[in-house]
Amino acid sequence: DATGAPGTAGSDEFTVTGTGDVFNIYNGAGGNGGGIYNDGPATITATTVSANSAVAGGGISFDASTLSLGDSIVANSPSGGNCAFAGGTLVDSGYDLDSGTTCELSGPGDLTNANPQLGTLEANGGPTATMAIASTSPAVDTIPVGINGCGTTLKTDQRGVLRPQGTDCDSGAYEYGDIAMQNLTASPHPVPTSSDLTYTATVSNAGATDATGVAVTDTVPAGEKLKSVETGQGSCSMSSKTVTCTLGQMEAATTVKVTIVVKVTAVEGKKVRDSADVSATTGDTIPGNDSKSVGVTVS
Repeated sequence: DATGAPGTAGSDEFTVTGTGDVFNIYNGAGGNGGGIYNDGPATITATTVSANSAVAGGGISFDASTLSLGDSIVANSPSGGNCAFAGGTLVDSGYDLDSGTTCELSGPGDLTNANPQLGTLEANGGPTATMAIASTSPAVDTIPVGINGCGTTLKTDQRGVLRPQGTDCDSGAYEYGDIAMQNLTASPHPVPTSSDLTYTATVSNAGATDATGVAVTDTVPAGEKLKSVETGQGSCSMSSKTVTCTLGQMEAATTVKVTIVVKVTAVEGKKVRDSADVSATTGDTIPGNDSKSVGVTVS
């Protein structure tokens, strides 16, 4: 994933090296390709190219050879159009978004003349600046799980946030999300009676800003007895059946794990199901992603 700062035509900015391939990304060459000037075989996936200017191809100039584009946003070029073709060829892998029509998109799930509703290039969590997309962006939940790498090869966004956050993956370098109970696992499964069982709850802040007042609760089911709880942030307490963890403030694009150990008292053949919930004072904007449950068979 990559998001570039606004470019001007005419200077070689940096080179990206991939497995078996090297291609140059320019802020222009002879006035073409404000964001990307392509003159050799290249592949661009889950990338945002925005706010770049050139004489032709403010976003991308297809100068020679082929460029494969998929799951990406090319948008908002002040001059030169989002794309320009000067002898090169687009291989459209689909689920791309063009805020105009110059990229000549024709793949499955492509969007043209669509406003991606990008924020400014800024710190939204993670190691680099990104352009966040709004909750109402047409880029949200456009790539079905299992298609074009969504959730398989395309596992995280530029910030390191897990994909997908919603029902499907988002186009571009940024995956929209908020405070969520990302995952709840149990080990071992199945579990022998009278032995220990470990639950691991993973809380994620996939939002663009810090979340405050983050808390986790977990009430273990009948047939289990609480033994211990640990958290990667904040503090936890236990009652007879309920764990309460106060995580406090979570930075954008971070995760926290809460580990709960119980002793299984249920008889062989019994199925037990645990649920964990997360809440937050701020940063919890999406309904329906705050709870996870996991079932275990007692052997």
